[in-house]
Amino acid sequence: ELGDGAIEELDRKLLLLGELAPEHPKIAVTYYQPDEKKDGGAYVTATGAVKKIDDVQCTIVFMDGKRIAIADVLELGCERFGDLS
Repeated sequence: ELGDGAIEELDRKLLLLGELAPEHPKIAVTYYQPDEKKDGGAYVTATGAVKKIDDVQCTIVFMDGKRIAIADVLELGCERFGDLS
């Protein structure tokens, strides 16, 4: 679980990412991926260009169609974030 400071930082990054989405920035997202066959899972990192932030389904949508639930995100990186953290 993320601490309060980490949650606030992630929230700021998601807000900025929503503003940058029309420019389709390339991001790296580390998130929890549940195991489909048994209990547990693993943290994985996906990279790609963002298409949009889907506020209805609470997901990050990539240009290739991949969706990542915002609730599963641990870390979010993008060159455009600069010194945001």
